[in-house]
Order: sequence, then C-alpha cells, then structure tokens
Amino acid sequence: MSVPAESPAEGSSLVVEDLCVDYRIEANGRVQYVAALKHLSITVAPGTALGILGETGSGKSSLALAAMRLLPKTARCTGNIQLGDFDMLAMPTKRLQRVRGREIGLVMQDPLSALNPVRTVGAQIAETARFHDHSLSRRRSHQVAADMLESLGVPRERARSYPHQLSGGMQQRALIAAVMVAGPNFLIADEPTAALDKVTERQIVLLLRSLQRERHLGLLVISHDIGVVSTLCQEVAVIYRGELVEHGATSKVLTDPQHAYTQGLISAARRETDDRGHLVSFVGSAVEA
Repeated sequence: MSVPAESPAEGSSLVVEDLCVDYRIEANGRVQYVAALKHLSITVAPGTALGILGETGSGKSSLALAAMRLLPKTARCTGNIQLGDFDMLAMPTKRLQRVRGREIGLVMQDPLSALNPVRTVGAQIAETARFHDHSLSRRRSHQVAADMLESLGVPRERARSYPHQLSGGMQQRALIAAVMVAGPNFLIADEPTAALDKVTERQIVLLLRSLQRERHLGLLVISHDIGVVSTLCQEVAVIYRGELVEHGATSKVLTDPQHAYTQGLISAARRETDDRGHLVSFVGSAVEA
C-alpha cells in the first residue's frame, strides 16, 4: 500500500545532459576543484532500468546525489537533470521537497546511516507517509507503514522495532519501505546490497526487480557489482574517472565489452588469472591508451 502521488504523468523519464560535478578542496591555503563527473549524459525511460557500473571513486554516487539535489555545499554542479516535467536543478527548494518522495526516491547503501536510530522504523515510515499525504491521521499513517513493511516481506509487528533490532536484510527492506510509501514513479538505488551477505543480497535484488516490474518504475541502479546490475537492468552505463566510457544493452556490454576499462571490470569480477596464476590487473595508463 502506498500514498497516492500527484504526478503529471504516469512514469517519468530521467534525462541527464552534460552533467558536471566538482568538489571544492583546500590544500596549502589554496582552493581548487576536483572533478567527480565530466559531461555525463544518460536517459532512463519510464518502466526501464539502467545500471551504472564503476569502481569506488568513479563518480557513481555523485550522480545519485545530483539527481536528488543532495550534493554537499562543497560541490559545484552544472548541466541539466530533467525528471519528466521537473527541472531538478532549477526548481525552488519548497517544490523540490515535494518532488523528492512523490516523484523520485533514493535507496541509500547503508540503512543504519539513513534510518534514525532512536525512532522505530514504523514511526519513520509513517512520518514520510503523512508528509506526502496530509489527509492521513497519525493512526492511519502507522497502519500504512505496517502494511508497506508487510508487503515487502517484513512482519508488520516489526514496525515497532528500532533499526538496530532488525537484521541487515530487514533494515534494507525498511529503508525501501520508507522510500516507496510515498509512491514514487522513479527509484534510485545506490549500492543497495553493499553490506549484505550473498543470500540476503539475492533477496533484495529480487525484491527491487519485483517492485520495478509491478509498479512500472523507472530504476537507476548504482553499483560496482556486475551481478546486481545484470539481474536488474536492461541497459548499463560504465563510468571511469567520472566519464561515461561505455553504454548499451546489458547483455551486449557484459558479453562483448568494447572499452578496456569495462573489460578490466569484468575480468576482475570473474577473478580471471594469467598464465602464471596471477589475477589479471590493469592500470589507468593502459585503459586510457
């Protein structure tokens, strides 16, 4: 069960054009900017899923934060991010607060950091429900929260639990419930299985796939895990040092990668070895050659 969304259209495309994100740093009394994303352009159509692959530090999470307009004050962002009729980088803050949740939601990679440790998960989900639907009473919002948890495989009585009282998988489901209770048409999942064991990871991946298909969600999956992306996404984009180096159908890119960096990622995931039994490795100079 979810709170009805006031959306201009059923399903919205996410269009990112020429996105650049830089972070300001100070060193030896001098201010300089370090590029995290360089002229990135991607499109995710309604009801489809795009995976963003890349190693830690490649700029993947900066894309998620930019799309939600949650970048820190030290960041400088240019370009355009359009969600349906909404200009995510230009709209007033008050309107943006309503668009976040009703139109687009973000599932962060660490539920214990995202959830408030001193409030029950049910209370947190209920608060989100009331924020996006003022007609809900406090009692009804708690019923909605329990219903949402139950629909995602968490016993409804666990709504009275605090985050630390839940297993890793239940924590992630509770976080997904807090995002989905507002009924967004588009979902960003930033490393949604990073801290989970393989069995729980599989369960969360299948849950996300089910949600995406049943609700016709647009889905942007940010991950360094090729298995997660291959299961969830029809298309994949590979980012290296903030730049888009390869983009196409997931089956094509993962079976016949054209860029040296993509080839290296796949080799590393497969733990391929050379003639001496050493793991295959590559260096930046080789990728850029």
